[in-house]
Amino acid sequence: MKTAMITRIGYLLVGIFLLGAVLASCESTPGEVSGAIKYADGRGASVKIVLTSTAGVEAWSGTSDTDGVFYSGKVVPAGTYKVTLFKGDGTPIAHEAKTVDIRPDGTATLLMTI
Repeated sequence: MKTAMITRIGYLLVGIFLLGAVLASCESTPGEVSGAIKYADGRGASVKIVLTSTAGVEAWSGTSDTDGVFYSGKVVPAGTYKVTLFKGDGTPIAHEAKTVDIRPDGTATLLMTI
């Protein structure tokens, strides 16, 4: 009788473990953001781009190239982010308030003029 009870408990624990593994694999995969930052005259702007969550946590930062083009790769957790731009020396760049929505395994395009 004790052996049967232990066996059932063992099966139950294995089932719970497998359910946890399945639920963990269902978590959303990161997305990516790409785009370009341009000056009003059309020239590319080489700037630092920072995505910050609504909770104030930096999710990603990167730098655009001399043509203003950037790409994050699939590393940004799904969510809505505030976009902030900085000069090379770390000085914030004044720009229109902008947010970007990153979807699980999706690509968001961000085009901005400063």
